[in-house]
Amino acid sequence: MNAPYLLGDTVTGLPRRTHAFGGAIPRLGDQHRACGREILRLNAEIAALREELERERALNEDLSRSTATWIRLYEDQLSRANALASRVSSEAQP
Repeated sequence: MNAPYLLGDTVTGLPRRTHAFGGAIPRLGDQHRACGREILRLNAEIAALREELERERALNEDLSRSTATWIRLYEDQLSRANALASRVSSEAQP
């Protein structure tokens, strides 16, 4: 490998080898570590949001099934009420 630095050196912030082929990448110091922490924080936030999205999808499926059941029950009761109303009105006519 002809890379002037190793990934471990970059992550841990160890001094870079200046004698390697191609020269060394300039050291960013604390700024690089702050970016690494931000990346880790964002990855954790993304994981938490994925879990929350999965929970919300499951709740949405439950709510959709419940809604369909209630609509079906309402339509059944409405049909019974309309049938009863038409029967009562036909019996009331002389």
